[in-house]
Amino acid sequence: MKTIRSSKKALLMSLLSLVMCCAMLVGSTFAWFTDSVTSGSNKIVAGNLDVELQYSTDCATWTDVDETTNIFKEDALWEPGYTEVVYLKVKNAGTLALKYQLDVIVASKVIGKTAEGADIDLSEFIKYGVAIDVEEPYASRADALDAIKTTEIGLSEGYIGNDCVLEKETESGVIALVVYMPETIGNAANHGTGETAPQINLALSVLATQAEVERDSFDETYDKEAVYPVLVVNNAEGVANALGKIQDGGVVELSGDVEMPSTGEPLTVAGKDVTIDLNGHTLSSPSVKETLVVDSGANVTVTGGDIVFTESHYNPDSTEHWGVPEGAPYIVVYNDEDGIEDTTSLNLENCTIEFQNLHGYGDDPLNGISVAAEEGKQAELNIGEGTLIDCKIGSGAAVILGDNATVNMTGGKIIANNCEDQQNVSVYAVYLDRKTSTFNMIDGEIEVTGISAVTGIILYRDSVCNMKGGKITIDAYSNSTNVNGQYVIGVESYGNGTFNMTGGEMNVKASPAGNVLKIEAFDVGNGNIITIGSDAHVTVDQTGEGSRPELGIELTRDGVTAASITIITE
Repeated sequence: MKTIRSSKKALLMSLLSLVMCCAMLVGSTFAWFTDSVTSGSNKIVAGNLDVELQYSTDCATWTDVDETTNIFKEDALWEPGYTEVVYLKVKNAGTLALKYQLDVIVASKVIGKTAEGADIDLSEFIKYGVAIDVEEPYASRADALDAIKTTEIGLSEGYIGNDCVLEKETESGVIALVVYMPETIGNAANHGTGETAPQINLALSVLATQAEVERDSFDETYDKEAVYPVLVVNNAEGVANALGKIQDGGVVELSGDVEMPSTGEPLTVAGKDVTIDLNGHTLSSPSVKETLVVDSGANVTVTGGDIVFTESHYNPDSTEHWGVPEGAPYIVVYNDEDGIEDTTSLNLENCTIEFQNLHGYGDDPLNGISVAAEEGKQAELNIGEGTLIDCKIGSGAAVILGDNATVNMTGGKIIANNCEDQQNVSVYAVYLDRKTSTFNMIDGEIEVTGISAVTGIILYRDSVCNMKGGKITIDAYSNSTNVNGQYVIGVESYGNGTFNMTGGEMNVKASPAGNVLKIEAFDVGNGNIITIGSDAHVTVDQTGEGSRPELGIELTRDGVTAASITIITE
């Protein structure tokens, strides 16, 4: 008896609280609307979109829900076998038809400890399900569990319901939220006396927007592009669920710093437009795998904060995307043959993506962002005011382009460096690996530093770089004993690459020697082309032996004429 009482006391602190995050509640107004105005004697009145949520424990007495409402019993003892049912009802209190979506995600949690010190994550133990159009309260626990037996999931998975339409001044059928702790859990969820108590805050959101019901002079489709408002998350499960299930055109916003797990599936956005608003917070990952995949015609914009990949070892064999160059990428922008749209895009605006102290495996390269697409499709990385900081322990590129890939840089910065000053490694800012790779630099800065082989842009296999502005700076640590100074290069072209510089600035500082521009001839032919326009500025600072010509240009390899270079002075 003492053991039972002790267990209940321990579980008393394992509370499952429900914080209501009901988006778009009373009085919410969309940008679609206007204020009331008068035109002559013809009054034009703005419509009103107003959604409300109510809850009940018996389907008889209904209570309005707001952001502070806790719909579960506050004194509940959550233990194996415990079940709670809450009945919900969505009401359209406005004058316009609306469509709504019911979402349930873990808003935050506290990891507890067992008496033996093992972690307790309640979201992995508690299950729940949603039943719609419930006609009457469940008579028994068995009836409630039977109603969700085909749809129940773990709390960690999250729930995003289907679109539902409500005409003005109508309400939904009764929705049952059934939450329970399976009897099979045992002491795995029982925190030890004096140990941290596990907790969960479960966010229930009702998102609403205009529905295609009312007609104007033409039809009812004028608001077909209306999307749901922002979905706010602050934990790894919430981020993953929101990105996977959010509607096309939606926004996922962080309300706190989030650390993703080192194992499991990558964050994936496929076939839809999504904005990830970091909202001043940091999304971090001690990654040993691809962490973010933008796929199948998706258009993803990252803004307002930092994404940081912390120190880790990565197996380069983990990528399975066709056309992705050799080497392990942490972010993949990819478009497969089944992509909904012709182009998959990742857009970096007012954000920083940083790769910290990442370890490669042997001689295998370790790349930050990989961009590639299958034949007939395109993949794009667009860098606006975003910053990439790539600090690796080993060789690799901050950005690498595979088949059918384009990078457009209109601002921001790419910083690549060898963070432990290793010899015999190669550090690149941008590596164009395939004949269908293109890099357009309109503005922004590229900065590469290191004591071994460092290069701003590599052009390979008929790839093309068009530099119309911006600045490339290569510094090979002039105070170092760099025995590989000849590999300090601003732009290197081999395998029939083309570099057109019609504007901007390129500077190389190297000891003992460096090349602003270098063209090498391999077996693939002599089709390399470099053109420097009159508005471009190229300099090289060489302080050691074996310095190259004034512009630091090497056109041959082993005495073989490699290609042609044109310097336009007028």
